[in-house]
Amino acid sequence: NPLVHAESYSHADEIMKNMSGLLKPDGHMIVQILNYEQIMKKKPESLPAIKTDSCTFERHYEYVGNRINFTGTLTVHGKKHSATVPLCPITPRELMDMGFQAGFREITYFSGFDKEAFDMDSSFALTAVMSK
Repeated sequence: NPLVHAESYSHADEIMKNMSGLLKPDGHMIVQILNYEQIMKKKPESLPAIKTDSCTFERHYEYVGNRINFTGTLTVHGKKHSATVPLCPITPRELMDMGFQAGFREITYFSGFDKEAFDMDSSFALTAVMSK
């Protein structure tokens, strides 16, 4: 998920190349991001909160051109902490292109770590297994 925190698409591309360079031949890398294809189409103002017994994490989006300003609010025992950061919303197609340009020979998409099939139109998350 940190890949979408890159400063730009070219910076994300550089990160992918650097990560690929760290792997041994036949090495594997797993990248997990949200399905930004759908997020950029639907432009939700927020995503469902993530809740545990002791904390809640709320996610809000503001769309500025091809970027997203992401505000995360963490509430722990009644105390709220918020931060806003820009996101570079990398789509599944862009991630595939970056992966092949970085030297990966095989890229397989799943909708999560459970290896369920990824569907561009309905999957919320994208888990990519990239092989050199």
